[in-house]
Amino acid sequence: MKAASPVSDKAGLFFFFFSTTQSNMRANPTLARLDRMFVNNDQCAAFPQTTLSSLVRQTSDHTPILVNMNTTIPKSTLFRFENSWLHNKQFLPSVLPAWHAASAPTDAAGRLAGCLKSTRAAAKVWARRSRAPPALIPNCKFLILLFDTLQEDHALSSVELQVHRMCQDRLTLAIKERAAFWRQRGKRRAVREGDSNTAFFHAHATQRLRRNAIRGIEVDGLMITSHQQKVGL
Repeated sequence: MKAASPVSDKAGLFFFFFSTTQSNMRANPTLARLDRMFVNNDQCAAFPQTTLSSLVRQTSDHTPILVNMNTTIPKSTLFRFENSWLHNKQFLPSVLPAWHAASAPTDAAGRLAGCLKSTRAAAKVWARRSRAPPALIPNCKFLILLFDTLQEDHALSSVELQVHRMCQDRLTLAIKERAAFWRQRGKRRAVREGDSNTAFFHAHATQRLRRNAIRGIEVDGLMITSHQQKVGL
């Protein structure tokens, strides 16, 4: 089987194809090209390392093809303060000691910079250790529903009531933190807090993040998409 090769047309579209994606598996096989993947220039600029490869044909007479889309642009190490951290009662007691324990140079600017650096390091450590698991909200909802169902048959014990109350409090905190996160990410100040966790808000925040990313830079008619080449400009 031949390797995939890109072909261009006048409309600016590119597609990869294999010379064979189907065979009747006879002594003198009949080969047919059935499958193609179409992409355009924007897709190539966003994912410059897109590849197309064939997989092993097992019981079927069709050869499956696999599209691999990725990018080598690394994630930014820029520190960003999350407003959702302020909803957690353990954040300030864990971070404020770092502000007071920072080194104190003679000038005010150096003292402020030292306090900010120390607090930033403490906030990173706290956020990494206190990150909520992805299944926190579904688990809390499941336990609340379970205790509500049990309460219909018999009165809950003191321990069950305590766990039920803890789940409700943790679920309320998790919803507030997520709403504050998406409100800050989306930059929609006019949206009320109760509406800041909708699907539209998530889509807007994700689209804004993609729009702010620099996919490629054109220099002297040459499009540069590699991160290392863009750094060297």
